[in-house]
Parts: sequence; structure tokens; C-alpha cells
Amino acid sequence: MTYLIDACVLIEAKNRHYGLDFVPAFWDWIRTAHQRELVYTVDRVLREVLLGRDELSDRIGRMPPTFSLKETSADTEHIKTLVAWSESTRFSPDA
Repeated sequence: MTYLIDACVLIEAKNRHYGLDFVPAFWDWIRTAHQRELVYTVDRVLREVLLGRDELSDRIGRMPPTFSLKETSADTEHIKTLVAWSESTRFSPDA
């Protein structure tokens, strides 16, 4: 199974329970899991994290270029389908 990590996962990990210097094993695991092709992020998330210009952006900026997946036209079509589905449901804005 492969996992995509969102910006909030990285930011919250750094700010709360897995500080970069407090739990370095977590950050080592992200690198190792990526090397094993288990963990990735997407370009938009990478750009968001890099905008932080902090220790997290430095750490994530040193990840291999393969850590960040490029969006394709097929992805865009799938996103349109997901958006249409989510707008057709009865979820409240909070959900």
C-alpha cells in the first residue's frame, strides 16, 4: 500500500508530537518509507511546505525529487469527479 502525506500531516507532526529534534526517528521513517516507495506527497503540498521557510521546509526540501508526485491531466479529471460527488452529498460544511 502507498500513502500520500498532506501538508497538515507534516506541519502538525512538526508542531505537536514529532518535533524535528524531539522525535527524529519519525522524520527518518518518512525518508525510509519513501525509499521503499510507501510514502509520497504531491507537488502542491511540497510547495506549501516549502513556503514555510523553516526547519520543516529545510527537511522536506532535502527529500529526493521523487517524493513529490506530479499532477497529470488524468488526475485533474479524477478531481473533477470527486468534487462533483462531494457537492452532490449531504455533508455539512464542517464535515
